[in-house]
This record gives sequence, C-alpha cells and structure tokens, in this order.
Amino acid sequence: MQAGAAPLGAIERSGADLVASAAELAQTLAQGAIVRDLDRVMPYAEAKTLRGMGLQTARVPKRYGGPEASFVEFAQMMMHLGEGDPNLAQMLQPHFVLMDWLAI
Repeated sequence: MQAGAAPLGAIERSGADLVASAAELAQTLAQGAIVRDLDRVMPYAEAKTLRGMGLQTARVPKRYGGPEASFVEFAQMMMHLGEGDPNLAQMLQPHFVLMDWLAI
C-alpha cells in the first residue's frame, strides 16, 4: 500500500455521515419495532440493512479503513438507533465494546 493510500476495504464515510444514516434508518426501524418486540422476532433483516450502511464500523480506526467516529458521533448514532428500535441498538453494544477494547 502506498503512503497515504486508504486501506483495502476502507469505509469512505465520516462519523457525521453515519449519524445521518442512523437517523434515517431509525424512522424505518420504528415502523416495525413494536411488532418485532411483541412477537419476539429477531431483527435479522434490519441488522443486515444496518451492516450494509456500514454503521457497525463507526469506531473502527482510520488506520484500519474505518471512519473512526468520535464518541459524540457514536453516542448520537446509538441514540437514533435506540429511538428506532431499542433492541437493535442494544444488540450492537457488545460489538462496540469489543471494538474499543481491541483498539486499546
């Protein structure tokens, strides 16, 4: 890789982009969140959408091709997701804890 070149598979999005995407996705998530919760339906399709938007990469450092969202951007993103579907936001928590633990 050349100096200054983005790592293979780099996410070309900023933390602010991820916050905006999460706010948009929250509206869609909210439409079926209550039914999924009452019927105990796992949000597989919603998780796939979230993954496709790159939201799970929020805290990946730029040196590894991630957006390296700030803690404020990360918190905003999670608040939006929690407003849309609290279960989906909660499902992501262990992922992000592990990502930050690995970065240490």
